[in-house]
Amino acid sequence: MLLPLMATGDQIDSLYSIFILDLCFIMPGFLILSFLAYRNHRTGLLLLPALQVLGFTLIFSLAVGELVKPLFGAAPDGAALLQALALSALFLVLATVHLAKLRTVWTPGKRLPGRKPGETHPAESQHTQTPPASTQPPHGQPSQTGRRPQSRPSH
Repeated sequence: MLLPLMATGDQIDSLYSIFILDLCFIMPGFLILSFLAYRNHRTGLLLLPALQVLGFTLIFSLAVGELVKPLFGAAPDGAALLQALALSALFLVLATVHLAKLRTVWTPGKRLPGRKPGETHPAESQHTQTPPASTQPPHGQPSQTGRRPQSRPSH
């Protein structure tokens, strides 16, 4: 529906173009991020509050539109105003609660709550640090990680 209009340069009523944008970009974004958040994927958990804030701003603008209708000679619709306010409030509360509960998974130098000393997390093993120079084995001997240190050119 949208591609033929774009090819000919025609424009339909602006109301429908907003619905098309919502259905093409916003709704798939909500679905993808909701699925990722449900699966506890970091990307979904991090980006879902941003999409909830976007939902709040989009729907709150509908409520504001209902409030300014009398300025343009149109009658406001009370049911539409209440629905837009309720849904925008829901998005705002969800985003606020989600952001309040969002926490980092791992802080360098600190142990995660509920983790036993010495127990490692997969994210921690990816960010291994080189031990201080005083604890490094002599040149040519394997280190504690099982890898040989890189040879350095002598000057």
